[in-house]
Amino acid sequence: MQDDLELLSHVLVRSHTARDRATLVRTAAGITGLVAIIQHDIGAQQEAESWFTTAARAAQESGDRHMLAWVLARHAMVGLNYGAPSSAARRAARAQRVAGTTPSAAAALASAVNARALASLGDRNGARKAVEQTQTMIEQLDGIALADNWLGYPAQKHSVHLSQAYTLLGDTKSARAEQEAALALTDSPSVMTRPRPRPRAMPAHRQGPPGRNGHGNRYMEQPPGGLPDRAGADPGRSTT
Repeated sequence: MQDDLELLSHVLVRSHTARDRATLVRTAAGITGLVAIIQHDIGAQQEAESWFTTAARAAQESGDRHMLAWVLARHAMVGLNYGAPSSAARRAARAQRVAGTTPSAAAALASAVNARALASLGDRNGARKAVEQTQTMIEQLDGIALADNWLGYPAQKHSVHLSQAYTLLGDTKSARAEQEAALALTDSPSVMTRPRPRPRAMPAHRQGPPGRNGHGNRYMEQPPGGLPDRAGADPGRSTT
């Protein structure tokens, strides 16, 4: 993955047609989004925040709203897992607005994350509405959107999200039903839960000479910033 980032950093500084650049920055958004998820998985909170910010910036320029919604929804997971549900709810809500009304994996994930965030905040009515919205949406997704991969919203992950939302709402019966459904769908490891080697350090690349539109290779840089560490947060917590 580091080799891919280095290659993209060199390609992005060149002049391209608007269409080709949109494709390149969309690719950059996808790769940096995956880096962010991996950083989140290994407990590197600040690095995850930085890479998600980079991914969102690239997705924004690409004009691909589904990619942007996916990045924002995955970014919202950081708030959930590090004790910042308000931040998670804001990002999830933005992801939903970006995704629009057409059912998609990104929209379903954003809705599920929003349900969990609102439940954490004690907004029972809002959380239940978000759960219902997520349930309705997953019934309308096709096979590609339900794929068990980084960009999909598979049924097993759906049940895990809802089980946690129901648990926070105190609905133990529904939570247990979703947990059992998730276990029934976990006969073999998914591509997202197989053991992964710890990634090599990915240094920020220097700003290269700007391309024709003046953007250069800024998507290969890690911007500063991120949520502060919260007391009691578990860096090893699942990022489901």
